[in-house]
Amino acid sequence: MTLELSDDTLKLIAQMKKLNLTLSETDPESDSLNLEQAAVLGRLAKCAVDEEQRILLGENETVQKSVIWMWRFIKTNVEEHDRYIATDPVWSLIYNLARFTGNLAVKCPKNQTWIAKQDGAMSPHQITLLKLLDSHINAKPSACEDNTALSSFLTTTLSTLLQATKSWTTVDPGCEFSPNESLPLVSAATVLVSQMLSTALMAEQTAWEKSINKQIPGRPILDTLRDPFSAFVELIIDVLRRLDQLLPRIQFGEAKPVVTGADTPSADKASLPASRFQSQKRDLVRLLGILVHDDPSVQTRVREAGGVQLILGLCAIDENNPYYYDT
Repeated sequence: MTLELSDDTLKLIAQMKKLNLTLSETDPESDSLNLEQAAVLGRLAKCAVDEEQRILLGENETVQKSVIWMWRFIKTNVEEHDRYIATDPVWSLIYNLARFTGNLAVKCPKNQTWIAKQDGAMSPHQITLLKLLDSHINAKPSACEDNTALSSFLTTTLSTLLQATKSWTTVDPGCEFSPNESLPLVSAATVLVSQMLSTALMAEQTAWEKSINKQIPGRPILDTLRDPFSAFVELIIDVLRRLDQLLPRIQFGEAKPVVTGADTPSADKASLPASRFQSQKRDLVRLLGILVHDDPSVQTRVREAGGVQLILGLCAIDENNPYYYDT
């Protein structure tokens, strides 16, 4: 007997599509529309818990197009409207969309192929989720202390992103640098995760300093990142070294404008704007600075990995900086 989606589920899918169309044509911040869509997505998320229904939902073309469209729609509105995510109805929609997307992906490789790129590249909805999470942690820096799964997610994600950056760049002196086309998105994700970890680490440090008993371990995120077995310190330095050779350098106060793409001949290399890699080196150096603070063993590891010379080499005067002329 061939399995099929129930009539009720098909009605939910049709309703989801109709609401998407209405949201796009009217007001993206409409409380009633967002709450209605959130309710539909919540019911679909429950359907996707069942393994058979999950497969059928993932094979439905309307579901695929709607989920991808909604993440792009949210991303666009987050970038264009500061107040877009400041309302509970919008948050409800995003939360239930994340539930639905996550349930579709669980133990279902076929669904994962259209939800997330298999080459390690970041999808638009993943960047959107990281931006939302960044806003949450900025508003509540102690969030990682309250939720250990969140801190584990951030450290694991950083490791994955750094490994992806490492695998997509080369430090062979005999080869011309050829960045993967997906590297700018990974760079953006690395910046977001690095900033979240830096914020969480500062909050963790403040809480630890205010604690009465300093002998009780109270900095699990810092301990994880400093752990020699995780090799975060060495990985950050390795990636910084690759980025130092790959990304535009500031020379005589001016940065080179572009990074060349991978899959075109040298004579007409595709150009990747430097702005798409903005802040990555800065935020990785900041994170590394937090890790080496007041820890001689980590400082030794940085020296042995050549990190001191590398970071000093990143220092330069940027004449494009408006504050440079105010001093």
